[in-house]
Amino acid sequence: MGKDFSWNIRVSYAKDIAAGMAYLHSMNVIHRDLNSYNCLVRENQSVVVADFGLARLVMEERNQSRTSSTERPAKGTLSEFRKPDRRKRYTVVGNPYWMAPEMIKGKTYNERVDIFSFGIMICEIIGRVSADPDYLARTNDFGLNVEGFLQQHHPQHCPLPFLPVAVLCCNMDAEKRPSFSKLEEWLENLLMHLDIGLPLLSELEHLSTAFWQSHSHQNQDKTLHSQTEFHCSQSPDKQQCSDNANNHVDPDDHHQNQKQNDQPDSFFDGQQHIHNNSDLRTENNHSGLSTACKNHSQNKLSQSNRPIETCSVIWDRSTDDSSFL
Repeated sequence: MGKDFSWNIRVSYAKDIAAGMAYLHSMNVIHRDLNSYNCLVRENQSVVVADFGLARLVMEERNQSRTSSTERPAKGTLSEFRKPDRRKRYTVVGNPYWMAPEMIKGKTYNERVDIFSFGIMICEIIGRVSADPDYLARTNDFGLNVEGFLQQHHPQHCPLPFLPVAVLCCNMDAEKRPSFSKLEEWLENLLMHLDIGLPLLSELEHLSTAFWQSHSHQNQDKTLHSQTEFHCSQSPDKQQCSDNANNHVDPDDHHQNQKQNDQPDSFFDGQQHIHNNSDLRTENNHSGLSTACKNHSQNKLSQSNRPIETCSVIWDRSTDDSSFL
């Protein structure tokens, strides 16, 4: 999926799915089984939505229109302009990996359960990860674990507005999820932004900015890691980059080295020693060299608080306990 699956193609996949679902919802149809397996890719890289076996037609309550004029609300009241509640307690159907939380919990739901499924699909497209909760991080209330996704699956070069759109689609409040017509507009604009540099829509840019400001620590870590990799790839002295990356000293190892420096001379009995400066070697007769190493280490310690090892210890496996690692 690297070169042949560019971000332009990924965004176009999401845009085609949103366009198909926008038409479906305009016909008052809920898909209820929108997932990766039910979206087919053509040879021209366009995507179509298929498998309407679990789809349901949403019927409006018509008895309200047949009420008498005395029962109708007065003109200009809030009840007249209030959006009708289309949520009903339908059957729980579909694949649970893409299923909206309100459907899993057996609550009333409407066509916005498809929008949650679409958000999970965008996460699959971005992170190239299965929707299985064992791989795609989910919360205990069946929502999307945004922090876990950022840490495990979010690539560095992903377009900034792409993931915020997916997170908004997976909002636990169904009324806060955008409609598919709005998603089609956003993704079409994002695709044109990637293709020809068209400026982003103000609401899409605002959504992206607000999301990354609230997750600034993950974004800064990814930016710093990317800049470090770029600097090391461009630097001719790659050994220096490697040394800087390995310059971290474990406090446990530092404490252990201090313990070894504080051991008496009898600690070196039966061992072999190598001095880095004189390259001297002894076997079982090490008193002179051990004293020289100790004196040299003490001189270095007196000059700096940081211990500097100037001799290496080679364990004599003929006398050492075999259980020591």
